[in-house]
Amino acid sequence: ANYLSRGRSFIVAELDKQIVATGALIQESSETGRIVRMSVAIDYRRMGIGRGIIHHLLDLARSLCMNRVLVETNHDWSEAVAFYEQLGFREYSRDSESVYLSLEI
Repeated sequence: ANYLSRGRSFIVAELDKQIVATGALIQESSETGRIVRMSVAIDYRRMGIGRGIIHHLLDLARSLCMNRVLVETNHDWSEAVAFYEQLGFREYSRDSESVYLSLEI
């Protein structure tokens, strides 16, 4: 229910009636969104599902006139960091637990 409130969108990808991926866009300000709850089940990674969810969420952000989208991931998830960087996100900060990335759209 938290992701269905105003300014938030939640996407679910299903395959054969099984949830295989999720992603949400939270509107932090009129110009900035944040992608959260981005996850793809292990057996379904590297199939383009995550990329499709990100593209859908970025299109949604554009339709809401946002010009920046943020995402955060664990600092030791190098595959996730590389995934976001391949999509154009750039790291702007890092701490002992997380990497923070942004994309100007």
